[in-house]
Amino acid sequence: MTSYFLTIIFMVIFSSAAQTTRKVETNNGLFVSKPASKATSALLVAAVLPLIFTAGFRYEVGTDFNAYYKADQVFGGNVWEKIKTLHEPGISILIEIVNLFTKERGAYIFTFSLLTIVPTTYVLLRRSDNYTVILLLYVFTGCWHGSFNGVRQYLAATVLMLGHRYILDKKFVKYAITVLIAYCFHSSAVVMLVLYFIMRGKINYRNIFLLALGTILVAGNYETIFSFIGLLKDKDVVMDTYATASVNILRVLANCAPAVLAIALYIKKDPTPEQTFYINGLIVNAAAMIAASNSTYLARIGIYTSLFIPAGLPKLIRFEDKKMEKLLWVIIIVLFAIFWYYEVSTYPSLNQFKWVWERNIIEGVS
Repeated sequence: MTSYFLTIIFMVIFSSAAQTTRKVETNNGLFVSKPASKATSALLVAAVLPLIFTAGFRYEVGTDFNAYYKADQVFGGNVWEKIKTLHEPGISILIEIVNLFTKERGAYIFTFSLLTIVPTTYVLLRRSDNYTVILLLYVFTGCWHGSFNGVRQYLAATVLMLGHRYILDKKFVKYAITVLIAYCFHSSAVVMLVLYFIMRGKINYRNIFLLALGTILVAGNYETIFSFIGLLKDKDVVMDTYATASVNILRVLANCAPAVLAIALYIKKDPTPEQTFYINGLIVNAAAMIAASNSTYLARIGIYTSLFIPAGLPKLIRFEDKKMEKLLWVIIIVLFAIFWYYEVSTYPSLNQFKWVWERNIIEGVS
């Protein structure tokens, strides 16, 4: 766990420094985005670098590590055929690009980590002034270490994050293209097209009830959903323990709590369109995790929706009483830190961290 702790410490040091250099303007209490200064940008780069370094130079960390470490064998080949059939060609294209420069297998892991972390943190940070909180939420909600597994799906989630505000801006064609690009990395991304029609609704009891009803319907129709997934993948879903095991209740609660908080804060207020958008995102994330709570396989939908926590919460927790705001943030960060520590420390594929330069000893090769 030492590697994780050091990563977080350096991240907090540089992000806190970046925050002190940022000139903040507000309009009726809401943050007004301004271009970051060179000093702020440099410090933010320094804050994100530890995340890239630890993720990119890890070795045998993450359940799916070996599949992506040997990506050329598992996902390589037949690139043009995959492009023509849209059979998730994204990862194969990246493999071919990496192969142009090196045959080093560690380069696959580094490239995938770089292309996941940099665009995601860029989107999260560029429209906010609360850098440290955002990065801590990104880590403690599991979005960072989650990318050590399910690499293709996290790449797809990164693409969706880059284009998620097309929903807010009512640009359906651009959002549909975004989903298509994400689909090229993981076919499950196609379901995120429905967000365009869900996340623009108002926050009221009627819409919350309708979403709750949809959640119940999904939770009771797993067989239909698995059949649809099989159709997308052109093969049946194996109904093994992974498909039928329940999700850890702490993970479900951690994803539901931000939605409950957002509803409590804004149900009697008139949020801005942007705030409404992110409240809807938090509600959708909670609904998705509840609906998929009896299948760890289906719960991977949370890879797409959980990013609304670091993206949305900082835009919603803004009080005139700054002491109360800071106290609430301390409580939120501490609770998510406990969740993060529990999750990372209890999974052998995560807590036994090794660096790529240790592989010669591990593999017994020179």
